[in-house]
Amino acid sequence: MADFTKMIDEIRAKIASTADRLAELREKRRPHALGAFGGDEKASAAVAKIAAEESAVRDEADTLALALEEAEKRKAEADRIAAEKDQLARDKEAKRISKAIEAAAVEFDVVAMQLVEILEKRAALISELRGTRVLYDGYIGALQRPSRVMSALWAAGLGRYDVLKHVDGAHRHPLAKSDAHRQELFGGAIASSEDAKEVAA
Repeated sequence: MADFTKMIDEIRAKIASTADRLAELREKRRPHALGAFGGDEKASAAVAKIAAEESAVRDEADTLALALEEAEKRKAEADRIAAEKDQLARDKEAKRISKAIEAAAVEFDVVAMQLVEILEKRAALISELRGTRVLYDGYIGALQRPSRVMSALWAAGLGRYDVLKHVDGAHRHPLAKSDAHRQELFGGAIASSEDAKEVAA
């Protein structure tokens, strides 16, 4: 792929060089201008020679200007294609990560249900232990305190995810369901982006 940025810089440098050269030729013409106006043949010949060189430099400058326009147009198109490819790649990666998050949410919900089963089993065993009348009620009561489970969850590291804060009933959903809703919003955003591209095209 052509390096249009480098090419544009080189063309601009040459355009600047032709401008400098034209300024030099103008100054070169200056000492002969009055003589040529007065009909001096030698001065007129010198001016004609300089004028021919100026014409060649102007032609070169015009060609360079056209080359610059074309290079800038091609660079803009190359940049557009590159940006489009980058966007598609990022969209693809975002979708891949999104699916992985959804899978992790399903895994979490399974583990969460298993945790509930374990806690229910523990509560049943504590009730059975109470029925033996071997241990005093204070000990049994301590085993039943919610703070014991909460403390264990914190010790396991769940506290940093704010999972132990109160959530009202209307917002109590399995993680996979909550994430699935986000996936729908994400998919809609991607679709809207793609629609916008089609309209722009």
